[in-house]
Amino acid sequence: MTPRSKRFLKLFDMEIQNRASAHKGVETLSKSATNDIDKAVFADWLAFEAFLQRAYAPTAKKYGLPQTIRWQALLQARLAGVALAILPDRYFTKFVLDGTKKHLEKMEQLYALAPKEDERFFDFVVRQEAVQVDSLKLRLDGKKREAAQLLVNFVAQNESDFPQDPSPVGAS
Repeated sequence: MTPRSKRFLKLFDMEIQNRASAHKGVETLSKSATNDIDKAVFADWLAFEAFLQRAYAPTAKKYGLPQTIRWQALLQARLAGVALAILPDRYFTKFVLDGTKKHLEKMEQLYALAPKEDERFFDFVVRQEAVQVDSLKLRLDGKKREAAQLLVNFVAQNESDFPQDPSPVGAS
């Protein structure tokens, strides 16, 4: 295995775990939301993360990378829940935005390392991370509904590229 392919697999595995952590974290946040706006926003964000899980599945499988959350990502998701509980929403959102911007840079590196036959998928990976940055910026500006709508629109625009798998979970 070349250093380039090792770096590619490391970055893709990191992204898969990031997605697993985000899914788990948003699931927790959606359960703890207390007002109607936050409940709706987190429901849309959770649907976005569920879509990403489905979209990533074939490519993760192709490269032998499980989507099952590992302990580090689970810890990260739990720490995010604690951070939201103790930090005002604005500070929490800024913290997540800063991390997402840094992660976007890594996803751009992942795209640059991706095999040509999977370039389209890894372009999608970069685009979904960029839309999260834009969504978090709106949320930081107090535009929670608009932030959620960006995620809803992204799913609607990309859904046809990643259709539902009709086979039951665990089927081969």
